[in-house]
Amino acid sequence: MIADLPPVPVADGAHAAHTSERRTVTLVVRGGRVVSAAATVARYRCRGFGDLGPLRVVVAADAPISPGGRVALRAGPPSERLALRARWRPGGALTGVLQVRGTIGTGEPCISRRVRFSRGAPRG
Repeated sequence: MIADLPPVPVADGAHAAHTSERRTVTLVVRGGRVVSAAATVARYRCRGFGDLGPLRVVVAADAPISPGGRVALRAGPPSERLALRARWRPGGALTGVLQVRGTIGTGEPCISRRVRFSRGAPRG
């Protein structure tokens, strides 16, 4: 039997990490929930139109953080919907993956690649 992992406390405030594209993602936590997220993707590929980017999205969210430090959300308008999964680890490290899907004004579908992000535990 696998033992339950101890709870991972996630402090209120802004939690920033760096993406594999050398951009920033920021998750704002309040009361054990991610209440907003901001991320930049380098390329946003749109069928029939080509690539746009970099593209920055900022979304309001209401996604609960599990006792184990995990969160998943989909938020934002249909034109720039952010999907994100993240995990805080004991000591404050943060890892995850995000993707932006949507459309441009002509209705052509667009999608970013899946982008990983991480932040190590604070030193000190």
